[in-house]
This record gives sequence, structure tokens and C-alpha cells, in this order.
Amino acid sequence: MPEIIPYESPQTEEKNSRAISLEHGAKLPPLQRSVWGALLGLLLFQVVLAVALDLFLHSREFSVDVGDYHLYIKNPHILWHDFRTTGIGGGFLTSPLLPYLIYGPWKIITFLGFEEQQQLFLGLRLTMIFWFTVGLSFTWKVLGAVLEIEPARRTRWMAWLIVFLPLNFIAPAVMSQDDCVCFGWGGISLYCWRRWGIGTFIACMVLGVWLVKPFLLFVFPAIWMAYPAWRVKVVAIAGVTAGSLLGFFYWRDGSIEFFKYAMNGSLSPTLYSIAWLWPQPIDFSKWNEFGATTRALSTPCFIGTMLVWCLSSWNRPYPLQAAIVGTYAVFFLTLTAVMPEYEFWFLPWLILVMWQAVQSRNWQLFAACWLHSTIGYAYKFFYACDKTHFSKSFKSPFEDFYERHINYDLRWVFISLAVAATICRIAIIYYLWRDRYRPNDQKTLSEIQE
Repeated sequence: MPEIIPYESPQTEEKNSRAISLEHGAKLPPLQRSVWGALLGLLLFQVVLAVALDLFLHSREFSVDVGDYHLYIKNPHILWHDFRTTGIGGGFLTSPLLPYLIYGPWKIITFLGFEEQQQLFLGLRLTMIFWFTVGLSFTWKVLGAVLEIEPARRTRWMAWLIVFLPLNFIAPAVMSQDDCVCFGWGGISLYCWRRWGIGTFIACMVLGVWLVKPFLLFVFPAIWMAYPAWRVKVVAIAGVTAGSLLGFFYWRDGSIEFFKYAMNGSLSPTLYSIAWLWPQPIDFSKWNEFGATTRALSTPCFIGTMLVWCLSSWNRPYPLQAAIVGTYAVFFLTLTAVMPEYEFWFLPWLILVMWQAVQSRNWQLFAACWLHSTIGYAYKFFYACDKTHFSKSFKSPFEDFYERHINYDLRWVFISLAVAATICRIAIIYYLWRDRYRPNDQKTLSEIQE
């Protein structure tokens, strides 16, 4: 009996031949060449910007966190001691092994022979650029392997918009924020998830809680939503991870300061900053009282909203990327004082969702994702400039800009940006919830994972 050969359409044959040719070292498709060229251009722009800012600012920096990083570099073991004796402001919010991930690349970079002052400031910027490059490279490696989109001009523009997201050069090259380390770890974790599956990804998240950010614990509810068969295991692993970390904090500090943490609700564009500014400018000296009030309101609001979000996956699981992005959108929507750089905690997955939005022509979701961090940094810039409603800002370069060029009431600018950011978060949650009923709009787990 003759062998039956299954029929393959011309499109399937073309795709298979293209995949085979790439395995043998053929040139990348035009869209992939364009994206990797944009990544190289972004890297060069970041390095040039970091050097220029170092020459311009001298010893003046945009972020007070640089002082903490200086302590990390002087003593990488510093977070194994009581943070209250070290002078680190956010020690109770920082993973105890993070200083090692900053010290290692910084030590290598400073072998280039910078001056003493440059070793601190420029070295830190280049360290954050290094981690950012690691994260974005692994992310785009996964995207290039799993998502085929025709190389139309509009698609190329969308890819460039993702690469040149304002967050991508402000946080590493301008602010030199340690959240870039989280992005690097997230890109590696995304690659491990695709290459070796959910078990390896969970191991990466457990390590990430200790190495990078405690707030990576919020990934576990997303895993619970995406993998029904793993739900009992995920609850157990998340409980052990959180309990061990809190136990370490209690052993180190004698208490768990995290639960006493109250932050100024006006620091970021949230519902709470609208409440702070809308009736009338509130005396900044009362921010501690206002922070305690917003913490008391935001905590049950976050827990309730998160429960509703998780239970929405009970009968129809979300793709993992949608579950992670939606979980952090709930975090941004309901908690107080969430900074725009926190988006680095889940940026690899956000880029994946944005790329899929391009594929499905869901431009509303793409716009909401892209604008979210952009609005956050615009708010942060004006917040650092304005002295009308807030205390003296620690970001002295921004203060100089404000005094010379602005010097007027920005209250309605703050309110408008906070409203816009809130709309973006609601839109992200809504479209991710809606599109889980439309399987053609998002790749399934089996199509993305090997």
C-alpha cells in the first residue's frame, strides 16, 4: 500500500523552509534584523546618555537610591545585618542578595579605569544598562522564536515603539534604578519558562524573591491562574517562600517593618494621589498621616480585587503572560505609591503581551501598555519639580529646571496624569480578561513553550 503523505499548504511549506534555513545560518528576516538593529541603537544611546549625564551632573544625582547602591558596593553583605543600623532607607523592601548582583557587574565595569567619582555614578549607570540589556535580549530572543508577524511597515514601527519605550532608557541610563536587575532576571526567567517549562520558571521566581525583589511573589497568583494542575503546589511553594523571607527579615531586624510601612500617597499617579490633590492642596507635613490612611484603605482593596481577578480564571485559565501582566495591573491600580520603575518587575511579560496585541491588531491594549509607564515617569518628573504642594524635593537637577522654566501650579497636571494612568490600568485588566475568551488573539501556552 503506498505511503500517504499529509498535505501541507504552500504557506506551511514556506514557513518550514524558512525555519530550516535559519537553523543553517541564513540571514534573519527583515523584521528581526530591524528589531535587533534597534536594540543595538538603544544600547548605544543608553551608554552615550549615561556618559553625558555623568559629565553634566558631576556629584548630583536624580535618585536618593544611589546612596543605597554606594553602600551595596562598599559592602555587598550589608543586607545580612539590621537595615536600621546601615543607613539604607528601603532595606526592609530589598532582597538580601541584591547587592551581589549590583556589585559583580559594577566591579567588572570599573576595571576600565574610571576616576573615583565616576566609578560610583557612571559605573552604576553602566551596571543597570548591563542588566537591562540582558533582560531585553532574552525577551526578544523568545519573541523572535515564537511569534511570526508579517514585516509590514506598521509592524516595524510598533516594534520600534516597544524597544524605545521611555522606561527603557530613563530607568537604566538616567535614574540608574536597581529595578533594571529585576528586568534582567525576568528576561532570563521568561527564556527558562519557554525552554524548560513551568517547573524551572517557578524555581527562577523563588530565587528571584531572594536575589532581586520580594515583590516577585506576586507572580505566584498568576501561575495559579494559568496552571490549574499546579494550583496546590503553587500555593505551597509561595507560602514557604514568603514565610522563609519574612522569617529572615524578623531574624535580621527583630521585627517585620514591611507591615508598618506607610508611604506618601502622592508619590505616583494613583487613585490615592487624586484623593490627595483634588479637594485642595494638602499640607505636605501631614503625608505620614495620609500615608497610614491610604495603607489602611488600599490593603483590603488590593486583597479583594486580587481575589476577584484570580477567581476569574477558575473555569478558563489565562495564558501565563496575561495572568502576570493583569496581576501587576491590579497591584498598580489598588495599592498606593507604586512607582513607574516597578513595571520592570514584569516588563518581559508586558512586552510579550504588547507584541501579541500587535499580532491581533488590539491597538487599545497596545496603547494602554505603552502609555502606562510613560505617564508614570511624566508624573514623577513634574512631582520632582513642583514645590507648590510638596516638600523640598531631593532631585536637585529637577528643582533647578522647575525654578527656571515652570514655577506655576501643577496640581491639575498631576490629577490629569493620575486619571490617565488609572484608565490605562483598567483598560489593561479589561482587555486581558476579554481576550481570554478569544483564543485567536493570544498564543496558547503550548504554542509559546517548546
